[in-house]
Amino acid sequence: MKHILLAGILMCSTAAFAEETTAEKVNTGLNKAGSKMNKAGRDASEKFCDSTKGKNDASCLAKKAKNAVKNGVDSAKDKGSEVKDKVD
Repeated sequence: MKHILLAGILMCSTAAFAEETTAEKVNTGLNKAGSKMNKAGRDASEKFCDSTKGKNDASCLAKKAKNAVKNGVDSAKDKGSEVKDKVD
């Protein structure tokens, strides 16, 4: 996944970049804020699981792994949206 994203960024880096419009900047900010809120909610959920079941509980560890993947997907979507807005 990282290689595909890196290849896309490298291909786009050779293109001429236009200046972002105000709407695109606002959209980027909203996307980042939403991702931060999602991450904070996931972290709180993990902490609650740790405090109720223990840090080494299998379900808590699975939840942490799943949340890490979701956080990575959110980050990739945000970066992709940023690059798309810059190219457009």
